[in-house]
Amino acid sequence: MPLRKPTLAPPITSAQIKAIHAIKNKLRMPDDHYRALLSRFGADSSTDLTRNEAKAVIDALKQIDKPVPKRDPMRASDAQLDYMKGLWVELSDQKDYDSLRLFVKRITKKLYLYIETMNHDEAQKVLVALKNWERRVKKGY
Repeated sequence: MPLRKPTLAPPITSAQIKAIHAIKNKLRMPDDHYRALLSRFGADSSTDLTRNEAKAVIDALKQIDKPVPKRDPMRASDAQLDYMKGLWVELSDQKDYDSLRLFVKRITKKLYLYIETMNHDEAQKVLVALKNWERRVKKGY
């Protein structure tokens, strides 16, 4: 529990308290992270903050709340690509990236410089082909 010196600074407003808790809840911030943020200002609770400290906490929370650029939903997901590469290494005699690109071309009829740029549906077709290949290998064909 940090010790605070008495201050003449104006106390936090109820609007600031509401703003802090609204942003904290929107971020789904764990309580220990929230307490760590408050402790940077020598407070155990948001009600212990001054107006200026509350403004700084709100600004810090807003920095965390900045949106992260989202991946294009039409692109193949990282999970699809990782699974595809894993199956390729497991099944193919040629484990290199170029041979995977040529396999993708055979399935999708498109040659990609980077397979990461293929769309979700094409990645799904490639995965189905790889899974069928894996099934044949396991059956011993």
